[in-house]
Amino acid sequence: MKQYTGTKTIKAMPMAKSEAEQKLNRTIDCKESEGYFVEYKDGYKSWCPKSVFEETYKPSLEAIDLGLPSGRKWANMNLGATSPEDPGLYYNWGATEGHADGSDDDFYWSTYDDTPAAKIKTDLPLEHDAAHALLGGDWHMPTKEDFKELCDNCTSEWTTRNGMKGRLFTSKTNGNSIFFPAAGGYVGTSLYDRGTNGCYWSASRYDSSNAYYLDFYSGYVYPQSNSSRYLGFSVRAVQ
Repeated sequence: MKQYTGTKTIKAMPMAKSEAEQKLNRTIDCKESEGYFVEYKDGYKSWCPKSVFEETYKPSLEAIDLGLPSGRKWANMNLGATSPEDPGLYYNWGATEGHADGSDDDFYWSTYDDTPAAKIKTDLPLEHDAAHALLGGDWHMPTKEDFKELCDNCTSEWTTRNGMKGRLFTSKTNGNSIFFPAAGGYVGTSLYDRGTNGCYWSASRYDSSNAYYLDFYSGYVYPQSNSSRYLGFSVRAVQ
């Protein structure tokens, strides 16, 4: 027999088996007690044990409305990630090709200086915007003003999600939230500060060698830091 991989989009929420039995008005024959209440596109509702669900399904990319004054919506996960806790890919500023953790690609100035991204003398145009290149549509990288608006209009809590440390930004207006993993960054071929530091590029240029980025640790958040453009940082898309 051939092996097949299916693709299915569903809606789901964590729910104990006992609660799901009441909601569905039927007995569920399963030894596991923790799982997810699932609703399919055709309206059919069911319950799935946690082990099976988390092996089968991954969260979809979503634009989260945080009730920001600008109306800006933020992606619920990093560029190249498969879940909100996944660090995703790492990018030079102005590069549209990301690099996975543990790849042989390097983040040196001598390498970056030979790329078109190093010659950019303005904020990032769309052809050099990693989020737009990967996701298309209205998706693009945030500006330094977007990062400031996010920090000004959300509370920020250092926390852990599924083993990954990072910051949870929660809207002061509507209570919606997004998690930023402390994914660290790359210099040369070395990953540094995974689990203690989050570094997220903006589309805003600082000068010929540096660009603005969101910088956070457990004790502080700097929405408009700047650093060398050749470094490998995370990217979070906005609409």
